Amino acid sequence: MPRLRVLIPLAILMLAALAAPAYAHAIVESTEPSIDSVVETSPADVVMHFNEPIEVAFGAIRVYDTAGDRVDDGEVDYVEGDPTAVQVGLEPDLDTGTYTVTWRVISADAHVIQEAFVFHVGAPGTRPQGIADDVLGGQMGGDPLVGGLLGAMRILGYGSLIVLAGALVFMFFVWPQRADTPGGDPPHAEFVRRWSRALVVAWIVAVFATAASVILQGAHAAGLGLAESMQPALLRDVVTTRFGRVMTIRALVLLAGGVLWAVAHKRSADGSAAPSRGALLGMATLVIAAYAATAFAGHAGSTDPVAVNVPVDVLHLAAAGAWIGGLAILVFAAWPSFDLDAGHGSLRALSAVVKRYSDVAVIAVIAIVASGLWQSWVEVRAWRAFTGTTYGLTLITKLAVFIPLVALGGFNNRWAKPRIEKAAADDEPDHKPLQVLRRVVLVEVVLAMLVIGVTAFLVNLAPARVAAGVTGPFITDVEFGEGSLNVLVDPNQIGENSVHLTATTESGAPMEIKEMRVQFTMPAESIGPINGRGRKLAPGHFVVQGRQLSLPGRWTLEVIGRISRFDELRVRVPVTVNG
Repeated sequence: MPRLRVLIPLAILMLAALAAPAYAHAIVESTEPSIDSVVETSPADVVMHFNEPIEVAFGAIRVYDTAGDRVDDGEVDYVEGDPTAVQVGLEPDLDTGTYTVTWRVISADAHVIQEAFVFHVGAPGTRPQGIADDVLGGQMGGDPLVGGLLGAMRILGYGSLIVLAGALVFMFFVWPQRADTPGGDPPHAEFVRRWSRALVVAWIVAVFATAASVILQGAHAAGLGLAESMQPALLRDVVTTRFGRVMTIRALVLLAGGVLWAVAHKRSADGSAAPSRGALLGMATLVIAAYAATAFAGHAGSTDPVAVNVPVDVLHLAAAGAWIGGLAILVFAAWPSFDLDAGHGSLRALSAVVKRYSDVAVIAVIAIVASGLWQSWVEVRAWRAFTGTTYGLTLITKLAVFIPLVALGGFNNRWAKPRIEKAAADDEPDHKPLQVLRRVVLVEVVLAMLVIGVTAFLVNLAPARVAAGVTGPFITDVEFGEGSLNVLVDPNQIGENSVHLTATTESGAPMEIKEMRVQFTMPAESIGPINGRGRKLAPGHFVVQGRQLSLPGRWTLEVIGRISRFDELRVRVPVTVNG
């Protein structure tokens, strides 16, 4: 185990960095007034239409004049009957000039989106690009410490829930119920003590991670630092959001499970007796309820059909718990309980436990694959989304870790298990198969941790079907010189489109771009290049509007950004336009 004690903390630190929150799940489909439009009369309000329901508990939409003074009334609300549209009222009779609209909202799956645009009353003002850079300070990501901690809590939450499910499944279906009888039965009392410690630690971590996620979500959504995360007003705002309500329910459900455990555990003063099957069933029900809350808080709870996606997500998590969580119990509770030098009976008992766990794991893997295929179809929908988005590539990474994990499980089931059974039946048992299994299982534990970490990162990304524009606008990030370029094609259909180009440095600040152009080509139809010149909306932010995308299918957008009189940056972005 010493090597594992070193690997586990290192893996958690690396995965926490990967799982730090990302942005732009909700996509702005249209605004009133339109982006960079000139309106003849002062509008009564600003309306923003998103591609999915959003939360407006943290300041939401603010409107500034070029002097940096707010001209909105601060009353942000939904458009009646439409949870995907929000509005804020404006002061009457705005002066001629440019106005900057900033927003920071929470998408349906609890992720933050923050951006800005400008519109003009009468004519553009003295600063036609607006003051987004001044207002937002060039920082779109909030406090990185808060983001990193929130990612770490996501990993701890998933990991602890998986161990809880694994512990309960192990006690239900793997560990023999007989105790302290002759003939080689397992060391029941020792196992129960170890099992109980694992269960209690996992339960405490799950409650802590859930509560911490709610607290950190408020600071993250509001763009505040860790010191401000405990403000009472901020916490009240969090619990009014969908994420806050669902995670509060998860915390309460987990606390109820802890109470049930404490009551059930009283029956054994020394902790050597397992809870009754009725108590175990009650705790298992509460863990499933916690899984359901987790599903509702993520993509499954915000993607139709929710009535199918949430149960499938719960099945996926529960099966992962039975397999990976059960593996953790096998390594840290069951195996250390046996003294294999004490006699042949211990090897026979351990062999029986390994056999039952292996059978349970086979069923769990089948359920994981089946539910995972459904989830992949719901979130991806098209091959281009699978191979051309961060979500798709992360899913491929998860598969790249998952497949060796399954292969090792198959090795254990088809090679190690029968040899251990044979060794247990021999008069002079060979312990070598057991030693091989132990080494393989340690590798499985490390791979399982990587799967959990990649999953925590995956649920934080915009679904591939959204990022690739399969079911709406197309959005992607590409390297642009030493920085990055965010490309948004809205609505990504034939006809009129707006191509938003946002260039940022490595630190996230707007890149200094003098001019931005796009050349549209469709090689399959020998169309193009069609030139489009970008209009500057804010530092580093340009938009190209027009009907260049005239046919559905595969297009190439070559983006050219001039950074000085003689230097320019170029990048090609493939876009599949919907019909």
